Amino acid sequence: MSHIAANQNVDAALGADAPAHLDHPALREENITLEPAKVGLASKALMALGLLGIVVAIAGGFVLAGAEGTSSNAALTHVKGILLIGVLSVMGFSLGSMFFIMINAVGGAGWHVTMKRILEQAALLIWLPVAGLLMFVAAELYSVSNDGFGIVSSWLNPEILKEEYFITKKYPYFEPAFVAVRLGLYVVIWLGLSQLIWRLSRKQERTGDRWLTNKLSFHSAWGLMVLALATAFFAFDWLKALTDYKFFSTMWGVYFFAGSLFVTFPGMALLLIYLRSKGKMEGLITVEHHHDLSKYMFGFIVFWAYIAYSQYFLIWYSQIPEETTWYMHRKENWTELSTLLVVGHFLVPFPLMLLRALRRSALGYGLIAGWLLFMHVIDMYWIIRPSLGITLDEARVGGMQGAWVDIAGIGGVIALYTGLLLWRLTKAPLVNRMEPRMPEALKHKNYV
Repeated sequence: MSHIAANQNVDAALGADAPAHLDHPALREENITLEPAKVGLASKALMALGLLGIVVAIAGGFVLAGAEGTSSNAALTHVKGILLIGVLSVMGFSLGSMFFIMINAVGGAGWHVTMKRILEQAALLIWLPVAGLLMFVAAELYSVSNDGFGIVSSWLNPEILKEEYFITKKYPYFEPAFVAVRLGLYVVIWLGLSQLIWRLSRKQERTGDRWLTNKLSFHSAWGLMVLALATAFFAFDWLKALTDYKFFSTMWGVYFFAGSLFVTFPGMALLLIYLRSKGKMEGLITVEHHHDLSKYMFGFIVFWAYIAYSQYFLIWYSQIPEETTWYMHRKENWTELSTLLVVGHFLVPFPLMLLRALRRSALGYGLIAGWLLFMHVIDMYWIIRPSLGITLDEARVGGMQGAWVDIAGIGGVIALYTGLLLWRLTKAPLVNRMEPRMPEALKHKNYV
């Protein structure tokens, strides 16, 4: 059944009880329905490009393995780590979308409901990075069974036996069965919450039951705590400990959380600009909504910088070798990348986003949104890439000779995710017309 026929059936069933805002011209079917023909070529091209990029990255591992001075072990570690960076980059958008939906549900906010369906679709797509993560874990277990050949995870590397003190002290946490149980729990929580959000939204769309909004608020109250803990401990297991099991930081979970929400707002901004370019959501997404998204972008530029600096400052001040080594390696051996992260993630966008005129310009803040998405990928790259055991120069694949593998792998995962998301947007209306807070969103206005 088409979106139009389904909505007509709902309207007829509700009769006189139908919400008054259904007559608003912005909620006409052609404005809130994305036809497959509108995005078919772009979606298919992105998915094909994504698959090609992943294949090229994997093939690049064999090329690097044949390069002079590069071992097969180092090349395999490199490729697996690069694909993981791509997976974590897109995972942040899905997790951040879930966070943002539930935060607004608990707070009773209504301004965002015209874009809520797109956030729901992004949250529902969490299965793709989860599948990528599970494939990575399977590849790691295969590497362990082959004497650590191409291993990425620091605590699974056979070389850790030389560090008996640290691995003995932390082994209860890194015991393989316990790690597997934790990962399974994270996956169940993420998939379960994304499905819960989606089903409540679709049920409300079918039945017009406005009390389902309160039900979402109730589930979001406990869901936020569960999601926050799962995301924080995932960051401990698969970013911090993966790169160096000796390293520890109590702020790491918040750092990953800040990055996840950080990437959500520029990602949403570009999606909405794209949909508006297709003639959709006119009157539903206005300059006021763009302005609010840009203010969130600005806020999380500052929040990410605050968390990143606080973590660095406390580790620098305490001078604990197990902590400082992690930073010193990136500071001394990856100086340009570390500088780019500081300048590009904060110093450049911060003063630009102070300009109100730019925040209300789709072109202006759209360009910044694209830059911020790039910087989020650089952030994930900075965390994982220096820990893969080799540098590009050491592997004698310096410059573009080695960087093409990185670009193909990371870009491939991101392109595949984006193509699937555009395809998902054609499978349901872009807006839940039965949302009781819709009138607030339709009249939304900024005064700051």
